[in-house]
Amino acid sequence: MRFYGLSLVEYRGLTVPERDSLWECITIIEAQEMLNQSLVATMPHMKPQARSKAHKNLHKLAFPDLYDTPKNFVTLEEVQKRLSRR
Repeated sequence: MRFYGLSLVEYRGLTVPERDSLWECITIIEAQEMLNQSLVATMPHMKPQARSKAHKNLHKLAFPDLYDTPKNFVTLEEVQKRLSRR
């Protein structure tokens, strides 16, 4: 495991909820790094549709707070669909 600011002794002293929280944060950090790496390495070689799908999936992992929306929240895609029907 990479260094995330904790020694092994400090890690052992964490409670289960604290370890879960740490793991969630590590997942977010690593997803953000993967997003940056994929943009540089693979995006120029992918088809536009596959590129968009891969980017969106990594973006959801990297920035989960942006996707935790209330149920009554209207997304940009929904607005576009409603406007295109007119």
